[in-house]
Amino acid sequence: MAKGKGNISVRVWHPSQKLEFLSDILLLECFRSWVAGAPRMTPKGQPLSGIYAESYWVGHAEFPDAWGWKDKLVFLLDVLTNERDELNRLTSSGGRIEFYLQLPGRVNHGDSLEPSLLQRMGEMGIELTVEVFPHMQVEDEDE
Repeated sequence: MAKGKGNISVRVWHPSQKLEFLSDILLLECFRSWVAGAPRMTPKGQPLSGIYAESYWVGHAEFPDAWGWKDKLVFLLDVLTNERDELNRLTSSGGRIEFYLQLPGRVNHGDSLEPSLLQRMGEMGIELTVEVFPHMQVEDEDE
């Protein structure tokens, strides 16, 4: 059976606020971030023209195979729900929160998000983006 690793990220944007505090409250290591008004840089630290128009923070968690994404999403939603007041302040002042699901494209995967889960995400103002990558790491495993 083919297995592949994917990841789900929590991505947050805000017009002006520094977002480093998210690493502590969301229990996720920051993968990439910047502050509004800072000079733009490549992920490797090379300068780009212009400045960042808004602050950005992303942390992500891998899941072991294509069937683990929903469990990881529910876990992250639970973590965000525990910080609802702080995140509501962030979104009410112009911020935006998104789950970004990256799936390997050469494996079979799927699941359903029940209405109560979608409602929880909606109440918190969390968007969902799903992207399939045909060249993500895929491992074959005999069962």
